[in-house]
Amino acid sequence: DIGAAIQEIEKAMNTQPSNPALYATLGSLEFQFGQTEKAITHLRRAVQIEGDSADFLTRLALAEFTVGNTEEFKNNLDSALKQNSSYTPALKARAGFNLSITSYKKAATDYGDIVKIEPENVEALLALAVCFYKTGDKDATTMTYERVLTIDPDNPLAKDNLTTVKNSM
Repeated sequence: DIGAAIQEIEKAMNTQPSNPALYATLGSLEFQFGQTEKAITHLRRAVQIEGDSADFLTRLALAEFTVGNTEEFKNNLDSALKQNSSYTPALKARAGFNLSITSYKKAATDYGDIVKIEPENVEALLALAVCFYKTGDKDATTMTYERVLTIDPDNPLAKDNLTTVKNSM
């Protein structure tokens, strides 16, 4: 029960008011519970206490994005990645954002970084293939879909898209 968990964390915060993990956990639960503004307040406090946490900064970024604060979203992700350039949740969030606004080269860079860290991350490879396709690099698109199929030979998305790409060459 998320509501009960929130109450327990609020009690713990009375005895540990400087514990950033409590603020971050509370903010994350509130976010899941749909209390986004409260979540942002608590996540901001976690970041104030422990500003070098890529995890807290990424959580705050995602909450900010939900309420339309795109600049705060981008700034917090950039800060998270300054703290830890290989923090995959931040890379994934930034890549997904860039993909959604058709900044395919930027998205490809982040998805490529994820794949360097997690070479068998099928989700990142599929998104990377989309980026390559959208930028007109059909050879890279083909190689990326083929790589997905070496990891997951039955992946229907990779199979279908690879066929489409090969038929358009």
